Amino acid sequence: MKKNIILSLIMGVLLLISNGYAKTSSNPDKLAVDKLDIIDSDLIKKDSEYKLVFFGYAGCYHFCDPKLRQIDPIYKEIKKSLDVKMLFVDISADTTHKAAQHFAKDVNSEFESISPDSESIKVLQKKFQDVYIRKMPDGEYVHSGFLYLLKKQKNKYYLLKIYPEFVNSTAVIANIRKIVGK
Repeated sequence: MKKNIILSLIMGVLLLISNGYAKTSSNPDKLAVDKLDIIDSDLIKKDSEYKLVFFGYAGCYHFCDPKLRQIDPIYKEIKKSLDVKMLFVDISADTTHKAAQHFAKDVNSEFESISPDSESIKVLQKKFQDVYIRKMPDGEYVHSGFLYLLKKQKNKYYLLKIYPEFVNSTAVIANIRKIVGK
């Protein structure tokens, strides 16, 4: 399990470096990445102006659960002034929707989840571009732990920011407020 956490962290750093996103500053303005790519997918409900998205899998108690718990105060704070929803995308095609819902709602009853099939996961992976997902021989997944901020315009979501792993929640909240002007 520790091997998978270490591999996940290494892959996340390599992904950041390969895409030119790695920064040495802890300033979320520099860590967050301006993208403005269209994330148009029927899997993502167009039910809010903003959407926070995290990719993980139900049963990942060593990495995904702590990350969702780190996202929870960010979500709670920004929902006070924004029309925002939190979406947990389960990357294991073997997970039932009920299991993914339970995993996300265990952290916050308002968190939504989807459990796409393997082909849909590949489509989402291409749309989000920076999502690294690899299934290990032991059945565990190594994946990036980024938080994505989407904004809806003309019934499509646009990717506004990518927050890399382990970003301070207070700084992320301040950065989101700065981005959206609230």
